[in-house]
Amino acid sequence: MSRSRWRRWSLVCLGVLAGCQTTAWRPDFNSANPPDRTAAVEATMRKYRPDLDAPFTPPYDDPKFREDLCWLVVLLQSDDPAARFLAIEALSSLVDERNGYDYAAPLPERAVAIQRWTNWLSEKGLLTETPLAPVGLLPPPA
Repeated sequence: MSRSRWRRWSLVCLGVLAGCQTTAWRPDFNSANPPDRTAAVEATMRKYRPDLDAPFTPPYDDPKFREDLCWLVVLLQSDDPAARFLAIEALSSLVDERNGYDYAAPLPERAVAIQRWTNWLSEKGLLTETPLAPVGLLPPPA
């Protein structure tokens, strides 16, 4: 996805979510607040891919990067299509892989693709100590 398209979509999604929020966004993948989770995706992209046009090599040896990848896969399970869209676009941009995931597909199809993502993370040795949440559920707020 081009930098301008990414920014446009993320701004649209954040803008839509902003109407439901009266406090500042706190980037937090584990938040019960959808704009906080969306802001976490945006912060992750700014951290690792500030210039989407520049060549990128994923820092798989960075524990925070591995944790962020796992959280992005967890967000693929969201009930919010905007969060799912941003999560798959971020994953695609960070690791150049989609594993057949379509944010608009019905849940059974998404569940199969999420399992492929979980297997991919495991095969690459990228799963963090905390197992991923069950398909269809976000982790409870901390």
